[in-house]
Amino acid sequence: MDNRSAAEGVYRAIVEAAQRLAQFPELGRPGRLPGMRELAVARLPYLIVYEADRQAVTILAAFHTSRDLARALRERRP
Repeated sequence: MDNRSAAEGVYRAIVEAAQRLAQFPELGRPGRLPGMRELAVARLPYLIVYEADRQAVTILAAFHTSRDLARALRERRP
C-alpha cells in the first residue's frame, strides 16, 4: 500500500478483529483445511486464519482474499 494512513487502518482493523477471538474463538467459520477457522475482517478483503482450542487461539496468518488461500496455507505447513 502506498498510503500510510490506509495501511494503518487495515492493520488496526485486522488487530481488532483478531482481539475479538480471545473472547469469542468460534466467531469465525470452519476453515478450508481441517482444524482451521477463518474470520472475515469487516469491510475489508482480508481473512484471519486461526486455530482454536479450549486453552488458546493461535493466529496463523492474515490473507488478502485475492490469494489462493488453500494453496498458501498448504505451503506454510511443515
